[in-house]
Amino acid sequence: MITSSGGNVSVTGTGGGSGASVGNYGVYVLNDGQILAGGSGAVTVIGQGGTP
Repeated sequence: MITSSGGNVSVTGTGGGSGASVGNYGVYVLNDGQILAGGSGAVTVIGQGGTP
């Protein structure tokens, strides 16, 4: 879980690998994972996956 109590939250990820690589996710929120910003905060998630 990623949280803030009122500020903005920014998550950026870049997947790697190519060809037979597994898990080329830029940002992967697993199962019950959460990204939260409290109050008037904003959540920004930017993920660039790798080559499948």
